Amino acid sequence: MARVAAKSESASEETAFQVRQAIGEESVVVEEPLFLDEDGVYEPSCDSACCCADPCGCPPCNGFGGGLWVNLDFLLWWRDRREFPALVTTTPDPNPNPADVLFGGAVDEPARPGGRLEVGLWLDPWQRTAIGGRYLAVGDATISPKWSSDDGLPFIARPFTDVSTNPVTPTAFPIANNSAVPPTTGRIGINSGSEVYVSDAFFYWTLLRSPCHSFGFQAGYQFARINEDLVIDSFTRRDLGNNKFESYAVTDLFDANNEFHGGHFGLRGDYRCGRFGVEMLARFAFGNMRQTVNVAGATITTDVDGGTDERDYGLLAQASTNGGLHLQNDFSFMNEAGIKLAFYPVEHLKLSVGYSLLHWSSVVRPGGHLDTSVDGVPSPADATRPAFAFNPSDYIVQGLNFGAEFRF
Repeated sequence: MARVAAKSESASEETAFQVRQAIGEESVVVEEPLFLDEDGVYEPSCDSACCCADPCGCPPCNGFGGGLWVNLDFLLWWRDRREFPALVTTTPDPNPNPADVLFGGAVDEPARPGGRLEVGLWLDPWQRTAIGGRYLAVGDATISPKWSSDDGLPFIARPFTDVSTNPVTPTAFPIANNSAVPPTTGRIGINSGSEVYVSDAFFYWTLLRSPCHSFGFQAGYQFARINEDLVIDSFTRRDLGNNKFESYAVTDLFDANNEFHGGHFGLRGDYRCGRFGVEMLARFAFGNMRQTVNVAGATITTDVDGGTDERDYGLLAQASTNGGLHLQNDFSFMNEAGIKLAFYPVEHLKLSVGYSLLHWSSVVRPGGHLDTSVDGVPSPADATRPAFAFNPSDYIVQGLNFGAEFRF
């Protein structure tokens, strides 16, 4: 038994690092060190491959030996721009010129900060299978412009189409008008917010691995939530003389929420050369998008004696026509693509900069659910407009990522 053990130990030392020197020759031939693979077979190490940052054998290449990884990314992402009909103008003209529209059309989205966290665990020493999860959030993008007659605007109005007339008539609902008799003063504000949250859980299989690259397949559960809202809030005061006033406040609310649940599958791979590398990701998810749009309006009138009257309608949001909570479930899909350039300054640490794009096929947003046709102001009890109809559209978020990954 002692002879067998000694022989085995000698063989292990010889296969781990072999050096032979030819008798009478000045040269020394150093053969590649060997490492033991998952099948118990000695194979050449990757010291000579371009991926090794230092001559340490195969374990450091492609992160062998690291069971747990944590990746943190700072995001600087852009959303799809918001689209609205003309909502605020400075002219009584029912067909205002673009220069007279204070709010409406395409609203460009500036880049917003966000964060992404990925945690994963290799289930075997050779990194063939892993489990993991991700969570990302993009900062709330709020737009909140305001206008007032106190700022020197002599006329402020909300344009709409009056369908109670024959033929239908483009017109405007005045907020402030210093030429009216009696004159009115007023203000109006727009507030719109946008939120994006995404998370998933995945199982990863390595399909191909070499000292310098790896390539694999992943599948799992996908969740996403996209919320947007729009609030139009106006206040008008009419001067009746003798220090008497009456006023009315009108509010329209459109709150759109999207919640995606589904399965995803995709491919991810990386290539490393020395201290530098590149990573790519492509995923496809499909499932159910639960879409809700809440529409609510209110009008509060205050008479000269201070008495108030509150009604459940605004201008474009009215309880009798399009108001209430609207719900539908829509089959949809989600795509994701990403690329990263990586730098490995020290063992167990990776720094990266990259680009990501996420696309959803069906998302409800407030701007797509505004009906600017109204059955008169105030609307009669049998009014049918403004009406509600689901009108989902594509949605994209994209941007730059700056990250650090730690392996333990």
